[in-house]
Amino acid sequence: MTTTLKGMVSAFLSTRRLRNLSPNTITFYSQHLNKFLEFMESHYPDVSLEQIDHSILREYVSGIKESHTPGGVNHHIKVLKILFKFMVEEGVISDNPSKKVSRIRTDQTAIATFSNSQIMAMLETQSIRWIFQESEITH
Repeated sequence: MTTTLKGMVSAFLSTRRLRNLSPNTITFYSQHLNKFLEFMESHYPDVSLEQIDHSILREYVSGIKESHTPGGVNHHIKVLKILFKFMVEEGVISDNPSKKVSRIRTDQTAIATFSNSQIMAMLETQSIRWIFQESEITH
C-alpha cells in the first residue's frame, strides 16, 4: 500500500478532529498544510513520503518567506513539524525531516517596565495605599 502526502494530511486532520481540537485550530492546520501540498504537487509530484527531506522543507520555507512575516513562516514550520512527527508516530516514515528545519529569527519587542523609583512613587500615592488597605481588610 502506497501512502500519499495528501492521504497523510487527511489522516492528520481527522485525528485532530477526534482529539476535539477547536475548529479554528483545524482550519489553521488545514490552510497551512494545503499550501505545503500545493508546493509538493507543483515542485515534487513524484516524491514519496520517505523521500521528503530537510532540503525540500527548507526550499518550501524559503519560498514562503517572500509572502509571509517571520512569525507567519514560523507558523508554517510549526505545522510541518507537527505533521511529520505524526507520520513518524504512525510508522509511515522512519525519520523526521523537519527536525533539521529551524524556526527563523523574529524581532523581539522589548516591553517597557517600571523602574524601582517609579514603583515606589506609585505605592506612595494615597489611592494605591487605600487599595492595599482595602485588600488587607477583605483577605
